[in-house]
Amino acid sequence: IGPGDQLAELGIAVALDLPGVGANLQDHCGINMVFRPRPELERELSRQEADGRMAGSGTIVRAASGSCATGTWDVHLVSWAARDTESITGGEWRVQLSPYVMKPASTGAVRLRSPDPQEPLEIELGFFSDPGGADLAVVVAGAELVRRFAATEALGRLLVGEARPGPEAATGEQLGAYTRDNVRGYFHGVGTCKIGPPEDPGVVV
Repeated sequence: IGPGDQLAELGIAVALDLPGVGANLQDHCGINMVFRPRPELERELSRQEADGRMAGSGTIVRAASGSCATGTWDVHLVSWAARDTESITGGEWRVQLSPYVMKPASTGAVRLRSPDPQEPLEIELGFFSDPGGADLAVVVAGAELVRRFAATEALGRLLVGEARPGPEAATGEQLGAYTRDNVRGYFHGVGTCKIGPPEDPGVVV
């Protein structure tokens, strides 16, 4: 059961040609923005880690990019602190403030590689594939909002500066290019067995 042409190419007998099987893969896409914590914040994070209180992420802020309807929201700003094992900040810790689009327009697909059910699937996430570029615009707007937050007095007391993407992505165009090259998912992949009315050709159930 699935897309007849794909099944036939793999030599699988088609019981039911259902093109929506494996299509319509969706996930929230976004980027990680990394900031250098000040020494006093590093000390506090180390204390919390030693006490067993280090939870990594404690706050998610929901926000509006400006392209959604008034009174609604389309962005998550996810805060995260972790040991800087990649030496991004030059210190022991890194702080991430990461924007993710909550209502993605882009879709990908999951396909079979072979008739062997043990063979790993081919997964195309399809980030920023929406023709209008809405998802990219929302993530860039979220990244600009992160920068505004980081520049506030409250966060400025805790952060030294932006380590990634940093000054090479200062303009909106540069930030857009960085976002395309460094996009990541939210681990909420859904949609490849779409539920809906029978007249929708992409529906599976």
